[in-house]
Amino acid sequence: MLIPLHLHGPHLSERALRLAGAAGALSALAALLVGFQGVVRDAVRQGELRREATARHSAATWRCTALRSLRQRDDCLAELNAPAPEVTLLPATARPDVAAMTQDNSTR
Repeated sequence: MLIPLHLHGPHLSERALRLAGAAGALSALAALLVGFQGVVRDAVRQGELRREATARHSAATWRCTALRSLRQRDDCLAELNAPAPEVTLLPATARPDVAAMTQDNSTR
């Protein structure tokens, strides 16, 4: 049974307005939280996909650099659009094993 508001005075109508305002604010807050949760979930998923793609590319690059033929290695890296590995060739005197061999050959 509904009780008319004019029988209980203005206090009931103020209380009802406050309750309606609070309920509206809570529903708006709940909607914002649901939207924020969706954004966060999508960001986490995107981060996982990016990490997975980076790991796959890194593994493929490693496989390319492990090839023995320089031409195959360069072709493989070109397919991946990865930079060629920086190879530093040391002079024979910088490597003790090669320097010892060249000294042995020169003394003969």
